[in-house]
Amino acid sequence: MKSAKDIEQEIAIGTDSSRQFNASTQLYIDKTTTTAPIKRIQNKSFLNFFEKRNGFAFSDSGLDLVQVLHNMNLAKDDRLTLAGLLLFGEDIQTTKPFCLIRAVSFYGDDISENEYIDKRDCAGNLEEQFQSAFLFLKNNLARMQGEGSFNSPGTLEISEQALVETLVNALLHRDYSKNAVVRLLVFKDRVEVISPGCLPNHLSVENIINGNSIMRNPLLASYGTKILPYSGLGSGIQRILKMHPETNFINDTDGEQFTVILKRPSKKL
Repeated sequence: MKSAKDIEQEIAIGTDSSRQFNASTQLYIDKTTTTAPIKRIQNKSFLNFFEKRNGFAFSDSGLDLVQVLHNMNLAKDDRLTLAGLLLFGEDIQTTKPFCLIRAVSFYGDDISENEYIDKRDCAGNLEEQFQSAFLFLKNNLARMQGEGSFNSPGTLEISEQALVETLVNALLHRDYSKNAVVRLLVFKDRVEVISPGCLPNHLSVENIINGNSIMRNPLLASYGTKILPYSGLGSGIQRILKMHPETNFINDTDGEQFTVILKRPSKKL
C-alpha cells in the first residue's frame, strides 16, 4: 500500500503534466495568473475531477487542497491561474468577460440580418459553456427520421460527434489572450464556429487535417480530457471530417481567427 507521502509525490507534484509545465521556459497563457482569488474555486467541481483523474476521493488523499492547486498550476500565490479559473472557477465572466460562447441562430444565410431565431451567451466554466452551446445546437438544428419509427427522436442533421469535436476544440484551443468571444452561428445552410486566434506556429489547415497539432493551451488540453469529451490525441479535425465530410476550415491570419464551417443538408421540396 502506498504511503501518504508516495501519494503526494505522485498526485500533487509527480504528474507528467506538472513536470512538463514546470520545466518549460515558455509562458503559456493558460498558466498565467488571473485576479480571481483561490476562494473562487468550485470545490465540488474540482473534487469530482480529482477523483475521476486519480481513482480515489480527495478526502482519502491526505493532501492540502491549496497546495495541490499550486502543484497542478491551477493557482499561484493566492490567485487562480487562467486554467484554474476556466476549468473550476466561479463567476468566471466577472474576471474574464470574453471567455464565453456567443450563439445566434439566424433565419437566413447572412450574419447582417437584423432578425434572429434564437440567441444565447453560453457562460460559466468550460464544461458549462460546452453543455449550453451543445444544447443550443440541438435546439436549433433539425432532426432526421432515418430508418427509425415515426415516434423516434431521429438524429441531428449534422453529426453530433462532429459538433462536439468542433465545440471542444474551440474551447480548449482558442487564443485566450484576445478579448473576443467564440461565436457559434447557425445559418439556414450552415453552422459556423469562429474562434479567436489563427492557427499557432505557422500551422496550416493542411497540417491539422493531416493530424499535426501544437498545443496553445497545454494545461487546458491536459486536464480537459477528464472534463470534456476530448481525447487530446490531435485527431479531432480528422474525426470531424470523418463524421461530417462537408466541413471546411478557414485559417484567417489577417483577422486572427479560425473558422469551422459545417454545411447543413439541403432541404428537398
